[in-house]
Amino acid sequence: MPDPRAVRSSCGGNSFGPAVRSYGMARGPLSEIDREARRIGQLCSMRIEQSDGTVFICLNGEFDLACAERFKDELDCAVDGETEALVLDLGGLQFMDSTGLGILLTLNRTTSESGIEYTVLCGEGAVRHLLRGTGLDGILPVVSPHGAVPRSDSPV
Repeated sequence: MPDPRAVRSSCGGNSFGPAVRSYGMARGPLSEIDREARRIGQLCSMRIEQSDGTVFICLNGEFDLACAERFKDELDCAVDGETEALVLDLGGLQFMDSTGLGILLTLNRTTSESGIEYTVLCGEGAVRHLLRGTGLDGILPVVSPHGAVPRSDSPV
């Protein structure tokens, strides 16, 4: 049986043990939705896993306007009435534009309205720098490999 204190993303291999557990995300091992990563743009792919009411989405590459519609379509197929939690792993992204930021904010609002727990996994790198620079790491439920990102981490 896997360690209940850790959730390992098979997308990027990141382990978000205590941080994810503190958000109630460690509900057991995640399993794939019988499909491999799907290309949602020229430079972006998306892998979806789900288990026990949790939908885990891993993005890799560059998330921009070209990916938005396909991402929304895939998300709509993955999230259903039984979804209790949505975990969005941005650890594999090297770039995100304002379209991606808008989607993160929209997901924050819609998951809150639907009673779905929402967590954004994001380590250090270009996307984390973008979240910090825009102040969104103070608004979104961002978790790094080291734990929840403190609200004071944001300069805005």
